[in-house]
Amino acid sequence: MKNIILKLSSAALFAALLFPACKKGEGDPFLSLRCRKARATGEWKMTAGTGSDTYTSGGNTTVTTTTYDGANRTESVSFNSGTPVVTTSAYTQSLTINKDGSFTLVELDDTVTTTITGKWNFTSGVGKDSKKKERLVLYYEKIDSGGGNVMTIDGNLFIAVFEIYQLKSKEMILKFDYSNSDANSSDTTTNEWTFTQ
Repeated sequence: MKNIILKLSSAALFAALLFPACKKGEGDPFLSLRCRKARATGEWKMTAGTGSDTYTSGGNTTVTTTTYDGANRTESVSFNSGTPVVTTSAYTQSLTINKDGSFTLVELDDTVTTTITGKWNFTSGVGKDSKKKERLVLYYEKIDSGGGNVMTIDGNLFIAVFEIYQLKSKEMILKFDYSNSDANSSDTTTNEWTFTQ
């Protein structure tokens, strides 16, 4: 019996060494017998998150920091380094990623529920220093914000791309960084969300 267990363990280790493509993100497990697609599919709930946005225009700077605890969002907004205005509101987010390539994202923001449906995939190494299956892409096809407000999207106008920092069987950490500037303004945003199954 010990020989069988030892042989199975050796075979699993050998397979993991042959297929290192399953580890893509910095926080991914060292050894996983499930590929990234298998680990990504399922029902996820956002349980924690942080965000920061700095916007400068016309010599004025607005800094917004956000934290999520899985049930609430706390937002702190400071204008030109003044006293921040802090607000807290109900906020939840759930993401269902299906094996067939479809997804459903449900967001409750205070009293408004928005449901987004569409297709998902991984990037194929597109982008600066990006590896294959390192980023999650959501192609929005329909946005339902309740009260009869439904927008059907034709084409790839609404796309969200997230870096997958960590993808374990029961925990996923997504990051989103954005930076833009021109002669009149600049905007820098960083976000990190933790989802659990």
